[in-house]
Amino acid sequence: MEKRFPIVGQSFRPPALAILDSIATNTRLWLRPEPQNPVDASAKAVWIKTADLSDRSLAVLDDGRLKLFGLSITNILAAAEWQLGYIPATMNKFPLASEVPGTFSVSADGKLRLTIALED
Repeated sequence: MEKRFPIVGQSFRPPALAILDSIATNTRLWLRPEPQNPVDASAKAVWIKTADLSDRSLAVLDDGRLKLFGLSITNILAAAEWQLGYIPATMNKFPLASEVPGTFSVSADGKLRLTIALED
C-alpha cells in the first residue's frame, strides 16, 4: 500500500529548504525511524542521500542560496546525506524497523510530500 506523508520541520534543518526547492518530483528520499529521539520515540525522519541529488539540483544549489545557511556546494557534496525534516507526529505511529525508500512530490496546494510503500 502506498502512503503519502507531508514533510514538516524543514525550517529547523538548514539547508533542507534549499535542497527541497532544488529537487524534482520522484527524487528518491528515505524515511528513517528515530527510536532514540528524546521528544518522540516514534519519530520518522526524512533524508536525502547526496548521491541522489541530480546535476540540475546541484546547479540550482550552487546559485548562491546556500550562503544563507553559511554553506557552499562543497559542504553539500562533502556530506553523505542531509536530513530534510520529519513526517508529522500525528502520522508516525506505525512500525518501521529500518529506513525505507520513498519519492518526493509536491501536492496541488504546494505541500511537500514523501510517498512510501508500506506493507499491510
